[in-house]
Amino acid sequence: MRISELKNYIVKRYFSPIARRRALLILGPPGIGKSISIYEAAEEIAKRLKKKFIPMRLRWSKGRFVISHDGEKDFFEILNEPDNYFVLTDIRLSTIAPEDLIGIPRSHNHTSFYEPQGS
Repeated sequence: MRISELKNYIVKRYFSPIARRRALLILGPPGIGKSISIYEAAEEIAKRLKKKFIPMRLRWSKGRFVISHDGEKDFFEILNEPDNYFVLTDIRLSTIAPEDLIGIPRSHNHTSFYEPQGS
């Protein structure tokens, strides 16, 4: 797929009840426009849903979690009014350890495996 097609592909997937249930992993070299395409798709989806688009940058400030967007927005206010917001959470695989995705490393009888979280 060409990067120029990515935004429309994401929007189409979001509104498909079947495709939407599957995770989407986007791979490619740095600087080709993956992140921009994702943010533009999220803004388009929010617009179609008539919700306010919020790129989630969760951080701790003054004793509470806040999301930075046009000043500080109380994280819990967004949680309490989810129908008003479309929140994009940007998670980069480069910041995640394998066990965060596939489980906790374990070994038994000289065999290593990942035990899914919550087991």
